[in-house]
Amino acid sequence: MHLDSGNYKGTYKLIGGEICFDFTNTISWRETDHPHEWFDIEENLAQWAQITGILDCNQSRQLLHSTKDFNNELEQLKKTRLFLYNLFNSQITQGFISNDALHKLSLLTQKANSHQILSPSPSGYIWSWQQGIKPSELILFSVLKSASDVLTRGDLSRIKKCPSCQWLFLDTSKNKRRRWCTMEDCGNRHKVNAFNKRNKSK
Repeated sequence: MHLDSGNYKGTYKLIGGEICFDFTNTISWRETDHPHEWFDIEENLAQWAQITGILDCNQSRQLLHSTKDFNNELEQLKKTRLFLYNLFNSQITQGFISNDALHKLSLLTQKANSHQILSPSPSGYIWSWQQGIKPSELILFSVLKSASDVLTRGDLSRIKKCPSCQWLFLDTSKNKRRRWCTMEDCGNRHKVNAFNKRNKSK
């Protein structure tokens, strides 16, 4: 199951390690002159929500058929995506997040959490989403919950940004030495560029 890349030569991969990072990574090469928007078509949003496990097949179809407010809902998702990217980028580059950004995330997360209920599971009880939530809201709420979980439960020094493509990811390596989104893509590209640069200087 892949996202439609259109004329773009790259591919989308789930490399973030957390849903919130996979969400921000739906723009490739964000900080360049030629960023690629993966939510350029409705089907890609629905596909993304499926491959991340946020929506099931029926909910994904429902999302595509709810055309009445879809453009407004997509715009809200994109605004949240930019907000979360800036929030995490601030943590990565400056070592902190502004009080205003934290307050905004707190309010958004509170709204999301108000739609959760305790449900039985084989191992006890779990938080689950209420029935009847619109698919676009389920995407939004899931992303916000993921973002707040990352900030409150993990080692913030493990939140990183690929220096090449600007994708965000959670570094789960033992020594926290992961640098690239993937070694196969940006890592190898860096090695090739460094090799060519060395050869030109000879």
